[in-house]
Amino acid sequence: MSPTFCQIILLFILPFASAWRLTFYSGIGCRGQRIAIRTPTQECTEPSEGMSATTTSVLVQKEPGDLDSEIMAFYQLSVCAPTPFATSEGGCVRVSSASSFRGYRVATKL
Repeated sequence: MSPTFCQIILLFILPFASAWRLTFYSGIGCRGQRIAIRTPTQECTEPSEGMSATTTSVLVQKEPGDLDSEIMAFYQLSVCAPTPFATSEGGCVRVSSASSFRGYRVATKL
């Protein structure tokens, strides 16, 4: 029995799928009001309007299938460059130290 078109496509997509879960909070230590929940990708993502100004910390959670060689990276610029001001492999990360962050993405550990 030969594989279907969908099965072939899944073979190429699944190794690159990322299911990280980010929960944005207004308070320090991932406390306070929950602002948003997002599933980031390797593409640079800008937080929605107002989200970056009100977020103080982010709970970073790896999901099944996420690679050990990946981290979450947070940037001051919306182009996710030059270098992240905060990174995390999981847990709570403070992002307010950069006045307000402008981009985030899944990155490869160096």
